[in-house]
Amino acid sequence: MAEQEQRLVVVLELVNEIMGGGRSLTPSTRLLELPSCTSLTIASLVERLEDRLQLEIAPELIVPETFATPLTIATALGGAR
Repeated sequence: MAEQEQRLVVVLELVNEIMGGGRSLTPSTRLLELPSCTSLTIASLVERLEDRLQLEIAPELIVPETFATPLTIATALGGAR
């Protein structure tokens, strides 16, 4: 599995745990439109992504555009170290 695909799998898993509320979210789910998407859930997601992927998400990536969908998150993390 390619690195981008592996990141997307992890992102989807964590997004579903944190924001899914029992429904299965897809790579194109508009996260910012979910009632469960709050600043607190985004902060939790950032923390868990950093732990799971062993990287640091730069503060400039923590913007609404990055968290639009699981796919935009995985794509943005491609440049994170």
